[in-house]
Amino acid sequence: MSIIVATYERLAQFQQCMSHVLIAMKKTPGIRYQLLVGVNGPDQEAANWLSSLRQSEVFDLIRFEKRLSPPAIRNHLVQFAKCDWVCFVDDDAYVKENYFSEFLKTLSQFPDCAVIGGPNLTPENSSWFQKMTGIVLSSRLATFFSSKRYRAKGRAALCGEESLILCNLFVKLEALGAIPFPDNVVCCEEGWMLETLKRQGFPLVYDPHLIVWHDRRASIKSFTQQVFKYGLGRGQVLRRRLKLNIFIHLIPTFCVFYSLIMLVLSFIHHRSALNLVPFLIYIPLCIVASFICVQRDDFSFRKWTVGTALFPLIHTTYGVGLAWGLIRK
Repeated sequence: MSIIVATYERLAQFQQCMSHVLIAMKKTPGIRYQLLVGVNGPDQEAANWLSSLRQSEVFDLIRFEKRLSPPAIRNHLVQFAKCDWVCFVDDDAYVKENYFSEFLKTLSQFPDCAVIGGPNLTPENSSWFQKMTGIVLSSRLATFFSSKRYRAKGRAALCGEESLILCNLFVKLEALGAIPFPDNVVCCEEGWMLETLKRQGFPLVYDPHLIVWHDRRASIKSFTQQVFKYGLGRGQVLRRRLKLNIFIHLIPTFCVFYSLIMLVLSFIHHRSALNLVPFLIYIPLCIVASFICVQRDDFSFRKWTVGTALFPLIHTTYGVGLAWGLIRK
């Protein structure tokens, strides 16, 4: 098992990630491990900590003096992989103790699969806002078919690329190829890679029990930036390869521009009430969906209000980001 972790200037989160990975490795000793760590730029703190850690733990450290895009650094690290399977974990995520034993269990159920992945969940010690964003992201109204990425529900089964995420992913090395990711996108590079593998006939598997804990953004500003980045990356990927289900991804973008047109028309025409019908349907949907989401946590009116606002924020920000990714060269 070649485990790939790339990091840059997130020492505390990276230390947590590494400690949990090392514990999980020791809990499942029957696997041959190779831990590949890439420091993506001049991050002396991470380099110093890794140098001290090397005295007690075995791993390969690869330092990049010049910062690369996340897909580019993973492409470089894959070149050093020597094991049959490659595991990708983000430096701001950490795994459970049974992580690798759960992988073996899923692999025994689907011995012919080339990809196994699972959800990324919000840590228990997160703030109420982080927990709220995690719950909303797990709602189908917010993330459509990608909601499985944010909730542990159901059982292991074959899936499409929309159910899997790169912070929690196992891929056969022979299926990855020499350069698995497009290195000129900001994110969502796994969508490109997984879609390529599925077109080639490789089975993909989603296991809700294969969990990683992933830190959520701590503020509305940083969360908005993250969602915009998701949309931008998806737009860049779709621009390179227009898929049959592109219309699913374009729904938020269509709604953003449709809403702007309806608002303009409502000021121009006297019969503006008909233009507001879509809003009168959408807003109650957000209110009801937020109420359902809040029931999974300790209910409060503040959480309900914020949750209601997060749905249009996600749809609008993602839609604008995707549009920009489609037209940006």
